[in-house]
Amino acid sequence: MPSSPSLQDTCLTLVEIWYLRDGNEFNGLPLQTLCTTLEKNWIDLRSAVIALVKQNDVNLLWENISENPHINRLGFPPKDQQIEYLLSAIPPLHHACLYPSNKVLQKEVSIKEYIGCPYVLEMAYGAAQLDFKTFDLHVLETYRNDPRYRYDCSDIGGSISFTTDESGECGIAKSDQIFLKTFGFAYDDDKNRVVCVFLRYLSKLSPEHQQIWKAREVHGSYKLHPDYYKTSILGHWPDYVSLFDAFGMELRLINQMTIAVSGKPMFKLDFGENGENRPKKFAHLLRPTSEEFHAFALLLDKLLSDNLSKDFFQGVISLEEEVVRKDGKIEVRNKGTITLLDEYIRKNIKATDWEPLVDCITALKTIRKIRQRPAHAVDEDKFDLEFIKKQRNLALQGYEVLSFIRNIFERHPAVIRAGIKVPQPLADENIWLI
Repeated sequence: MPSSPSLQDTCLTLVEIWYLRDGNEFNGLPLQTLCTTLEKNWIDLRSAVIALVKQNDVNLLWENISENPHINRLGFPPKDQQIEYLLSAIPPLHHACLYPSNKVLQKEVSIKEYIGCPYVLEMAYGAAQLDFKTFDLHVLETYRNDPRYRYDCSDIGGSISFTTDESGECGIAKSDQIFLKTFGFAYDDDKNRVVCVFLRYLSKLSPEHQQIWKAREVHGSYKLHPDYYKTSILGHWPDYVSLFDAFGMELRLINQMTIAVSGKPMFKLDFGENGENRPKKFAHLLRPTSEEFHAFALLLDKLLSDNLSKDFFQGVISLEEEVVRKDGKIEVRNKGTITLLDEYIRKNIKATDWEPLVDCITALKTIRKIRQRPAHAVDEDKFDLEFIKKQRNLALQGYEVLSFIRNIFERHPAVIRAGIKVPQPLADENIWLI
């Protein structure tokens, strides 16, 4: 006749069953639930639980050591610290939870139950829910470029979901109806950028999309973006803003200032109060190719030179100029927006050093020139990591144009009277260039 299981074995079995139960939440078993299930006092169970910890069969989280001990967010404290807690623990113990160890789960988990779900399998083996995987940036293209997905990205982190029409239909297969609560970015020592996603959220993807992400996984030594770490792990507010968000903030701020000065905005469009109108592709390149780079240059020019409102300059400077043609006749032409900006600033600002303005106009012309190249040449698309650096430099030039213009208007008496304040990240130049 087989012997009955020991108290340790019974406890371990209950911890395993609780962790691997339906729903794939992989929660820890509260000590109080263990006591209730076995109809025993904590004192009766303590020695068995301590023995399981010593044998590396279970691990423990509790409320003073973890923000939410019911899930394994970041791993477990040292074994001696777990034992010290168990020796002094006083019921009720609703917020102290036991987890089966990886050693135990490797024996008990059946791979067949997780076919096609590699990230659920990792969780089943006991991985921390906020362990992260890193991926090639290309993995985001499908979601960014498909209008059936809602792709939100702040350059530090983002989310992905699917959209529906008025009737609730989304027009994509059920397996593609995914929701990725959050993704972020990470970097190696050379500032090479990759996508990062916590295992908890990868495990919620459909099997089809887990396979897509698995195929794009990259390996190496990567660190989370500092502000993504602060917001997603520590729950703190970010200290900085991304270069692209700062660009949108400057654009809107200039419009607020120029309306206070003249009743008209300088730019036809901005990104909205909270950046909600920022173009999806106004962001770091997902694929470092000449085609993507020139598409970004085109977009940047549309947001700068093409976005300048001629109505703003109306009545302040002439919008036309007389040009002598080769045949000696005089032709009246409309001035370009870059020329209008140059003349407007020179007419309205007293300066002894015009070098910052020259730099501003030169930057606008450089962006315009890069934008125009694809229209005058037929080039083969080319993949080159240098396009990442080129884009970063070009975006920085665009931002510095706006920063220069904003600096001019922020000292205007009408702006001061209107009480328009420069947001702290812009005033302190707390801007991420990565």
